Amino acid sequence: MYVRIDRPIKNKMMEAPAEKIEEMMLKAHRQLMQKEVDQLINSLGT
Repeated sequence: MYVRIDRPIKNKMMEAPAEKIEEMMLKAHRQLMQKEVDQLINSLGT
């Protein structure tokens, strides 16, 4: 299965495997969660 990503710069459609996109989203989500966890730990520490 392929998902289309619209890139405004070149105005061309780029095809990327759905698994790859999912992987990228998961990574971004994990980083976001880690930031929130760090903030929580910091606020508890003070």
